[in-house]
Amino acid sequence: MANKKTTTKKAPAKKTNAKKAEVKRDEFGLRPNTNTATAAAMFKKGCTMKQVTEKTGSPQYNVLKWLEAQGHKVQKKDGFITVTPKTA
Repeated sequence: MANKKTTTKKAPAKKTNAKKAEVKRDEFGLRPNTNTATAAAMFKKGCTMKQVTEKTGSPQYNVLKWLEAQGHKVQKKDGFITVTPKTA
């Protein structure tokens, strides 16, 4: 009995012209109903990091850094953090 080596060719990938689904974004450009968006909304109203941690389950310092890099104004005073969205 001889072992016959067979090779199978992969079918070419199907091309699709479907557009990607548009994802709604909030005023900061974040997806709604995420911890990041929740933290940003809380910072907009003004809060402490402790309050954000209690609500989201983890501190969101990365959100503050990202918002500031995007041009939003981050103010910290006596542990109270406020983010002012940039104007268009």
